[in-house]
Amino acid sequence: MSRRRGGASGRNGRAGDGARSAVQMHREWLELVDAEGPFLSVPVMTELYPQGMPALDRGPKEALHRAKPVFDAAWDAWDQAQDKGPALQKYRRARDTWVRIILTEVIGWGPHYAAAADRPVFAETYRVRSDGIHTVTVAPTGALIRDTGDATTVGALVLVVDPAASLRELCDDGWAAGPIDRMGAMLRATGSTCSIGLVTDGRWWALVSAPRGGATASGVVDAQTWVEEPATRNAFIALLGVKRLLRGAEKDRLPQLFADSVLAAEEVTEALGTQVRRAVELVVSAISQSITDTVRHGRPDPLPDDTHRVYEAVVTVMMRVVFLLFAEERGLLPTQELYRIGYGLAGVLDGLETRARDEGEESMDGTYFVWHRLLATSNAVYHGAIWGTCACPPTAAPCSTPSVSAFWAPPIPMAR
Repeated sequence: MSRRRGGASGRNGRAGDGARSAVQMHREWLELVDAEGPFLSVPVMTELYPQGMPALDRGPKEALHRAKPVFDAAWDAWDQAQDKGPALQKYRRARDTWVRIILTEVIGWGPHYAAAADRPVFAETYRVRSDGIHTVTVAPTGALIRDTGDATTVGALVLVVDPAASLRELCDDGWAAGPIDRMGAMLRATGSTCSIGLVTDGRWWALVSAPRGGATASGVVDAQTWVEEPATRNAFIALLGVKRLLRGAEKDRLPQLFADSVLAAEEVTEALGTQVRRAVELVVSAISQSITDTVRHGRPDPLPDDTHRVYEAVVTVMMRVVFLLFAEERGLLPTQELYRIGYGLAGVLDGLETRARDEGEESMDGTYFVWHRLLATSNAVYHGAIWGTCACPPTAAPCSTPSVSAFWAPPIPMAR
């Protein structure tokens, strides 16, 4: 059983300003990673690095700055070449030099990096083949390896490929699997003892986790941004260091960090389900009390006779709130100030708490602006809307369908 990691707290168990700032720092660099699958999570990273990712040391930084202009020139020459054949050969030589410098000097693998050509038994262990009439064979380019007596420990596999628009796209050799998927297959080869891989074409670098019996996770970063965006670069280099792959405590090595991130995601999902269930109970209870007061004062009951529809509508509203908050957090909805002020929900709770503190909670009993904002935002997300230069494309998300709970309020006409 893996050790469960805490939330936004350091290893001393105390959450303070430093831990909160670390949460933001980790969230920022993770947002710049093109991730798929159960990738590394903010809580796990925050506990391991409560002060944020360590900066790159002077030596590795100088090696990076020396090598990068040469590689960038090679990439540009290949990208602009009309005849890709000769240009590709030149690019491969520059790419291989660049990749070796990054692995051995910048990341710091040094003598622990071994080319597959020098380890034929190792290469054969991780060699994989495609199915079909025309078999395609792929083997690692190299690996991070530590030899101790008769034992050999593989920390990570390396696969170097030709330039690609995306490391997830299919290759043109007849195997319906991209470079990242091929790395996943090698990590799950019959004799594999490694679950971490690194795939690169020189520009794009992908960190891959493919544990046996678990889901594949991958995160891609662009080496062309390593000078302008040092946080992502520093994180990438720190996580691929020898300490995280070979030497550190098992609980702090990269395979365990991925496993803990899966657990953290499961815990968040479980906690969210509990919170939504409690919120539904509170809303249903409040509605029941409100209807009782309404009937007692001689006004008609506005709710349908089928009480299940009421419960269904409350659940829909709660899930709608979760959906909209998640979409805003992930930048999936408009980010312009006009949307944030008129439709955004992320800052609504802070506003309500401020009003309750300044005016008292009793003053909020007769206001409904948050409810109408939720209705308006749901309609905008479902139907789509345009406000000047601010556009919200239609999504037709089921939880924002106006007709699901039409008795709550009449449909809102949408301006286009």
